[in-house]
Amino acid sequence: MRIAFILVCLVPWGCFAGEADAPWRDPDVRFKAVNEAIDRDDFKVAQELLREIQTAAKKAKDVEMQLEATERLKETGDMAKEFGKISQRVTDLQVNAEDKSAATAVGRYECTVKATWKKGLPLLAQGDDAKLAAAAAADLEYPAKPKPQMDAANLWWQLAQINGTASERLAYQLRSRRWMLRAFPTADYATQVEIDRRLKQLALMPDRIVVWNTNNFGNNDRGARAIVATTTFQGRPVWKQQAIVPFKNGNPSKNDEMTYLVLRPKVSRIDEIRIDITKHQPNGGGLSEIEVFVGRENVALGCQPYAESQWENNADAAPAKLVDGDTSGKWATFWIAEHLHAGWATVPLAVSLKGAK
Repeated sequence: MRIAFILVCLVPWGCFAGEADAPWRDPDVRFKAVNEAIDRDDFKVAQELLREIQTAAKKAKDVEMQLEATERLKETGDMAKEFGKISQRVTDLQVNAEDKSAATAVGRYECTVKATWKKGLPLLAQGDDAKLAAAAAADLEYPAKPKPQMDAANLWWQLAQINGTASERLAYQLRSRRWMLRAFPTADYATQVEIDRRLKQLALMPDRIVVWNTNNFGNNDRGARAIVATTTFQGRPVWKQQAIVPFKNGNPSKNDEMTYLVLRPKVSRIDEIRIDITKHQPNGGGLSEIEVFVGRENVALGCQPYAESQWENNADAAPAKLVDGDTSGKWATFWIAEHLHAGWATVPLAVSLKGAK
């Protein structure tokens, strides 16, 4: 019997070009119209659609969908309240694109409520809040080296210490965390220690985990059928759930959408998520992506996952693919375990100073 081994893979940062500004995506097509309504800030329509989904799920006795629709109604209601506070400012900005005060208000809403940073950052950069404008401008430079990455991280971190509501502070902390994770692999040791210290202060309490399956780019011989998902904090289990993972035979010429599973974990602080594949396709296990959402932010992006094994030690099938933001199912966008192995994969949500320079 082969002895399982652990492969630690640093994420190739070049593969995240533009990732920092990618909007939150909902994998469930049943909520497509809801999300389109939210995108245009039409929360009345979004809530009506969610109630329709809730009613249909009740008639179908689909308990999971009822619960999901209920959760989304609450989330949408919270966003609607925040939009109500700045709706006039949206109108002001439409009338006068040079209105700096309106730009700040709308930019803050886009970034901290909707997590649409690509839309919100330019507004903050042109706004009348000097500190927010400076942080946004540094962010929009898309720095590629550790020092300017940490400069951007520091600006967001400082804003989190002095600004607004708990949700707003968390949004700035998560933005800072994104840049710290990028800086960490090539930063000097003192900076790595500081990043480690800060991230230990940041309480990550995910409310949604999305596990994306793979069919090995249409070969259909690898992938997951059943999993056990486990979250931990400081080495202690917080939440565990067994689940069946949908699997769909694919054809690479058709660019089929991958299947996925949405999990609602116990809301508690965690620092790691592990997925054990308990049933797999004939030639072995594998997954396309593991997404961990705090609100609308995927905090798994930019982390350093590791796995029990990977197929033929091939970099194109490495665990780093689990957090590359690509759920297309194309080759080199997913992790697969060694031949005939079920496999497990873990995404630490913090950093490790072990082996750091």
